[in-house]
Amino acid sequence: MLNISASAWQKYIKALRKLENAAAERMTNYLSYIGGFEIEGNMQRAIDFAYALGTRYGEGAAALASELYDAIAAAEGVTVPAAIPAETAGYGEISAAVTAASEQAPSTVPSVVERYVKRAAADTILQNGLRDGAYAAWVPSGDTCAFCIMLASRGFERVSKETLRKGHAQHIHSNCDCQYIVAFGADARVEGYDPKRCESIYYDALNSSIDEGEGGSWKDAVNYIRRQQYAALPQAEKDRLNEIQRIQYRERKARTADKTK
Repeated sequence: MLNISASAWQKYIKALRKLENAAAERMTNYLSYIGGFEIEGNMQRAIDFAYALGTRYGEGAAALASELYDAIAAAEGVTVPAAIPAETAGYGEISAAVTAASEQAPSTVPSVVERYVKRAAADTILQNGLRDGAYAAWVPSGDTCAFCIMLASRGFERVSKETLRKGHAQHIHSNCDCQYIVAFGADARVEGYDPKRCESIYYDALNSSIDEGEGGSWKDAVNYIRRQQYAALPQAEKDRLNEIQRIQYRERKARTADKTK
């Protein structure tokens, strides 16, 4: 049975996070350097730069995930082909995402790049896991959001085509240290990861949402957890999150106003 220490897992997560942060920071600095999206030609420059960052840092993330995959296979004594790094996001995909983000809230464009870097690692784990009939679990790390708690509650499940929709992990989001890990048996363990606890949180939220008169769907449970998490935050953190939302709202409002002129 696979047992992964918390220190080994955190080493992997920190290495991935370093790549994600570097890509987002470089994108932020570049947008500041060119003066934002209002200057003619800057949209194309931003897309080209985002694609270059997504490719470079995404390849690094995929390589790290490949190393982890091979190391776990060796630790479990499983003979499988060497892991193949997932392809990074294509130009058209990044172009569409950057364009959409710039039209809604330009400050979120660096998060687009960060997300695609993160996805390259997740895709590598899942694509090779599907090839080899392996199992995978979404392991929470850091301040785990409500959606990630729901995913983590599933524990280790055999990788299927449903896990990889259109060849990609579908739920990857920014500012998140959670990530997939592979195993070759459903009884694998990661120190500090307790899927039963996540399951308990999820079903308690599901039942509470029903008690409050909601529909009792997984979305209701996730929204209930979000409300509970927000209520438990210190006021300073609430203020910080609210300010981010206000900035993004002002950006969306300004972009909408520009289009009507």
